[in-house]
Amino acid sequence: MSGLTIHPRSSRLWFRMVVPKRHRVRIGKREITFSLGTTDPIAARVLHAAAKAKWRKVFDDLDREREADDCARAPKLVANTMAALAKSNTLDDVVFALCKFIAFRVVTSWGPGFYAASDAAHAFGGQPDDATWVDNSEIDVIQSADRPGIVVTIETLERTARTQGIGHRRIVARILEQRRWDLVEPEVLLVESTADVAIVKGSVLHQAVAEALLTALTNHRPRVWDDATLAAFPLAAVRSPENIDAPREAAPLPPASGVSLRPPEVTNDRARSPLSAGLAHWRVMQQPRPQSYREVARAVERFIALFGDLPVGEITDLNIISYRELIARMPTNLQLSKLTAAGQTLQQAIDEGEVGGNRLSPGSIKKDIGGLQAILGLLEAEKWVPVNVASGLRIAGYSKRKQGSTIERQPFTREMMVTLFVSPMFTGCLGQGVAERSRAGSFVHQDALYWIPLLEATCGARLEELGQTLLADIRVANLALGTHRKKPFWRTVSNITDAGPDQHIKSDASKRPLFIHPQLIDLGFNDYVTRRREAGATRLFDLTWSTNEKWTKELSRQLNRYIDATVTEDPRYVFYSLRHEWKDRADNSGIHPKFADRISGSAPPSVGWKYGKGASPLKLAMELDKLDVSFIDWPRLMTAAGR
Repeated sequence: MSGLTIHPRSSRLWFRMVVPKRHRVRIGKREITFSLGTTDPIAARVLHAAAKAKWRKVFDDLDREREADDCARAPKLVANTMAALAKSNTLDDVVFALCKFIAFRVVTSWGPGFYAASDAAHAFGGQPDDATWVDNSEIDVIQSADRPGIVVTIETLERTARTQGIGHRRIVARILEQRRWDLVEPEVLLVESTADVAIVKGSVLHQAVAEALLTALTNHRPRVWDDATLAAFPLAAVRSPENIDAPREAAPLPPASGVSLRPPEVTNDRARSPLSAGLAHWRVMQQPRPQSYREVARAVERFIALFGDLPVGEITDLNIISYRELIARMPTNLQLSKLTAAGQTLQQAIDEGEVGGNRLSPGSIKKDIGGLQAILGLLEAEKWVPVNVASGLRIAGYSKRKQGSTIERQPFTREMMVTLFVSPMFTGCLGQGVAERSRAGSFVHQDALYWIPLLEATCGARLEELGQTLLADIRVANLALGTHRKKPFWRTVSNITDAGPDQHIKSDASKRPLFIHPQLIDLGFNDYVTRRREAGATRLFDLTWSTNEKWTKELSRQLNRYIDATVTEDPRYVFYSLRHEWKDRADNSGIHPKFADRISGSAPPSVGWKYGKGASPLKLAMELDKLDVSFIDWPRLMTAAGR
């Protein structure tokens, strides 16, 4: 309730209004109360009326926001339901079954007499039971004169795979045009139970789900449809939440022959832009890292190879689901350029590779879908499309753990670190191969396999950051210059950057100076750099640029094989366990987390840590000197290296 109340102490009149239950979480309270600042009843009534009107407007605006949110999430609920149903069947089968149920419900409403006279039993594969006819009033979405033709179309076209589902789809399209949400009540209940969300009949969400479902069914394009069938059946417009209640323009039923009908409605000219233009716009606006752009561009290239360069306003959530299903069957290491040169399509390659062979991992599928989500998300924000139809799509088997793996990576224990750095590669081995390095001998080979674990243990950098280092990135500098410190503070510094050829970094936080630990200088790191320069090399290590556009793909495998051979075969422990261990050790060594994140290139965990230019190189190097490296037997390594 609302009304004027008198404060017992001040005698001033107060405003009081109860917040509707649906808005209490957003408002943060059950009741709005505040002083009107007067004891005059007439003035108080005027102020109270103005405040009441203001708060009613707030509640009305919140109601509209809720309705818009409901309309915006309806396509996602429908897409998730379709995806869940498609786990045990193909998406084509799911759409066909739903359309057939809806069409059957409409046709049986025309009565037993029509059903028998039109020979609908052949069209739907049987005679309804007696309960189907009970209290079943006639559904008039199809004019009486058109009804026999609809049944004949269903019966004749269902015999051919290339046109299968057209007859059912016409009835679904007409229900959508006439906005008869009551005719898909069972299907809305299916969405409600599958998505586990309450959908109140008659609510905005109920109407939005019904429309999204009918639109998805109408717009789905089965793989078996031929070109004539596709041309004969136009796409339904996917409308924006703010226009959800606008009436649809009536349209004639699509004919059985391949006759082109009116083009699909679009919300603006940009919606007619092809997906390739959307990728170009995303690149301009987002300014992605080179590797990120390559991954997103690859997803777009695959999508276009499968579905064509569709206008972004015509891409549906079912297109995205179909894309996910197709690439989940795609063989690994498949290159579109080679397929094109061989005169083969991506669809053919997927179909021919159905039996046996390796498939894309859940992590790789997630990257592809994530690329489409990124583009459509930006286009939604830029008002090119009303909704990001790829948003919220799940990937079977995917986890944020490495490449969908169910194995959680663990940091090395101190005992494991001791074992690693007294192993033959650092204290004397038989040869250069991974197998020879894991066996005791008299050789020490100071190359990438040798230096990178030591660098990781002392500075916590990422493997690719170390592997892509250019010799030009490395310098010896007096970090005390420009500071109040008078005594020189010399360090060998390697700049982590993406400025050089084929260099990339994870984020802006990854750009930083990397300080080479003095113990590594004693082991001969600077001498190694000098020898590389004198030999005419441009890179710190002799590594090969791989097909996944990384320098350390093969090196990572070699390091992990070495760890399996000398430390542990437990799959939870890999080379990346060194970085995890470094973070723990930095914390235990008394290095402030803010400086530890800066040294290791981790993104700041809070907004406050992003302010300012950050600590000076001198400060970071002095913090790094606190790091405990006593688990390494440095004298033994020095002797083995001949130092």
